[in-house]
Amino acid sequence: MTKKLLALVLSTLVFFPAYLGAAETPPSLTVKGLVEQPLKLTLDDLGAFSSITVQLNEIMKDGGFQGNFYYRGVPLRNLLEVARIQKKRKNFFKGIDLALAVRNKEGKQVVLSWGEIFYRNPATIVIAVSAQPIMPHADCKSCHDAEFTKRWLAPLHRKIGFPKLVVSSDTWSDRSLDNITEIEVVDL
Repeated sequence: MTKKLLALVLSTLVFFPAYLGAAETPPSLTVKGLVEQPLKLTLDDLGAFSSITVQLNEIMKDGGFQGNFYYRGVPLRNLLEVARIQKKRKNFFKGIDLALAVRNKEGKQVVLSWGEIFYRNPATIVIAVSAQPIMPHADCKSCHDAEFTKRWLAPLHRKIGFPKLVVSSDTWSDRSLDNITEIEVVDL
């Protein structure tokens, strides 16, 4: 009896952690690199920051259309101010020789310059935690055929991966990434 109980307990200990690892972990975002205070933030953490809303018309450089959305999120500049940038070279204190590498869970990476974040309108680059599609005011079926309507309305119902990097000041939306996992401050 004792051996059976011991075997049951040991098998539970062996298989239970594997079961926990198989569960999907909630999305998180890491801010690292040349920062004094590295951050690891969940969507709930990001939602607790003061947020803004930006509009993004997701038209890709290849002509693809992924919809028009209002995104709510935290300006990237605010996150960097919380992480406190820590430059290696103390004799040149301006951040213009720094850049940010932003990566998502699929392995895609985009690079943002320091000037884009700190010297332009800081509200144009946001880490979004929610989105609302911008729907047409009229019923498109009254003036367009079903195939045309489907082509333009289907992207408004797609699943968006959060947290999402939104670069609303870009002409093309190729640098806006879903499911970002890491922001790294690098020295050029």
